[in-house]
Amino acid sequence: MRFREELSRSKRADVDAAFEGVQRSLVRPASLFPIAKAMIKDIWQGQVAQTEARRKAQKTALKRVPASISKAADRLAETESAAAIRALETKLEKLEAE
Repeated sequence: MRFREELSRSKRADVDAAFEGVQRSLVRPASLFPIAKAMIKDIWQGQVAQTEARRKAQKTALKRVPASISKAADRLAETESAAAIRALETKLEKLEAE
């Protein structure tokens, strides 16, 4: 019985030592924190730049809407075809929704 207990203790000590080695390898040195911070900051700035680009594109598109509405309304007034009138009315509704 004593032999088994000693063998179990020996194995447990080996497992504990191996676990401590793994645990030490998982601890990150302090020098990685500035690198991680810089990476996160770069990602954040990229997202900000993308959002700003989308905002500018939407603003530009929004400036074109009144001109498009005006053109469609002029064409609607000049059109006699029922199909063209329906198409232009649909287009006007979409433009007004924007």
